[in-house]
Amino acid sequence: MKLLLDEMYADKLAQALRDQSIDATTVGELGMAGRSDADVFAAAVGGGYAVLTENVSDFARLCA
Repeated sequence: MKLLLDEMYADKLAQALRDQSIDATTVGELGMAGRSDADVFAAAVGGGYAVLTENVSDFARLCA
């Protein structure tokens, strides 16, 4: 599984996950800081990522 961590998560969390052999990156590491949820969702889908976010309601609407 590939994880894309939304902006509220620090790059060091993604690094800690990678240290445990989990394929994880952050929105910031992809150069997408400040982009809309729709843009983040599109990047996640395009890159084969599951999104880790605290903004569940907005992403649930995008999935629907």
